[in-house]
Amino acid sequence: MLTKSIIVYDSQCNFCISQINTIKKLVLNKDVFDYQPRNNADLELAIPKIKTFDFSKGILFINKDQEIYIGSDAIYYISNNLKVLHYFSFLYQIPFLKPIFKFLYFLIAKNRYFLSRFCNSDNCSL
Repeated sequence: MLTKSIIVYDSQCNFCISQINTIKKLVLNKDVFDYQPRNNADLELAIPKIKTFDFSKGILFINKDQEIYIGSDAIYYISNNLKVLHYFSFLYQIPFLKPIFKFLYFLIAKNRYFLSRFCNSDNCSL
């Protein structure tokens, strides 16, 4: 069991880094998440099952019980802990909205390096 939930992100992508910085600013409890780049070998040793996940599909969220969520599912769990957004995170569970959120996340993840060209990692956010 983990002491904090872990957010695993693409540290080679300025857009991704800027989103992590935005999450850090919006998080309700600063001690709830640990942020790890996806190329962290120590993380793979600690949680071997992350090796089976396709990181090109997006951000990973690993809760304290080591359950792993990827992409828009990860964003749902992360948003439950963010200022203002936690009030709207329930929208992800509405059956006709969930596929829309998944598709939008897919588009963003697929184009994250393209989006990085328009993004300054110090102040870029969605």
